[in-house]
Amino acid sequence: MDDLRNQFENDPFTRHIGVELIDFGDGQARSRLAIRSCHLNGHGVVHGGVLYSMAVWTMAVAANSRQPLSVGIQGNISFFRAAKEGMLLAQATEQSLGRKISAYRVAIRDQADQPIAEFQGLVYLKSDNNPGDKQ
Repeated sequence: MDDLRNQFENDPFTRHIGVELIDFGDGQARSRLAIRSCHLNGHGVVHGGVLYSMAVWTMAVAANSRQPLSVGIQGNISFFRAAKEGMLLAQATEQSLGRKISAYRVAIRDQADQPIAEFQGLVYLKSDNNPGDKQ
């Protein structure tokens, strides 16, 4: 698990935008992001791309806590409320664990526990035993 933590904590893009890993394991993960001015769009609220990036990365950590070679293949996000300042918290939860495809839900909330966005995504569980994975 330490190798996995190091791999994700040293992801260059995620480090660049400031997402931090809180904890992970058994198909779950939690992360946080302290909102900075660089996260804001032209309307002065957190850019949707920042929220999507936070969600997909948190899903990846959760998925790889079970199967160390899982890759995202689909993701949708719904935005509920604008965030402008403070801290964002993301919680990834495994919804379905399949042999090759697993589903995850990521809830993003602000420090007042108000819902900001919800992400739903799928990951493909790669395996050296699957001939279709040797690309």
